[in-house]
Amino acid sequence: MAGAMFENYVVSEIIKGYANNGMDIKSRLTYYRDNNGKEIDLMIFENGKLYPVEIKMSADPGKKALKNYSILDSFQEETGEGAVLCMSSSVIPLDEKNKLIPIKAIWCGR
Repeated sequence: MAGAMFENYVVSEIIKGYANNGMDIKSRLTYYRDNNGKEIDLMIFENGKLYPVEIKMSADPGKKALKNYSILDSFQEETGEGAVLCMSSSVIPLDEKNKLIPIKAIWCGR
């Protein structure tokens, strides 16, 4: 239950950040879940690209957090860099297109 509450908190903080900056939330933020149980916690549409975001309470969720990003290959939108928001202390590259991002980063842009 703690992981779900953490995810909800992070998403609500991101939504507040967009709203406080006068940005349209409905056209920029969504999530993905299909009937096979594959999900992506948050998808951000910016500048014609789709940016996938997973949210993990762990400090080092590793590449397994990216397991559902492959579903994006079937989307028509161009995909940007992916992020795994987590309890990491610094930005850590997972591969050429995805990074672990410390949760504190969501407050730094305000």
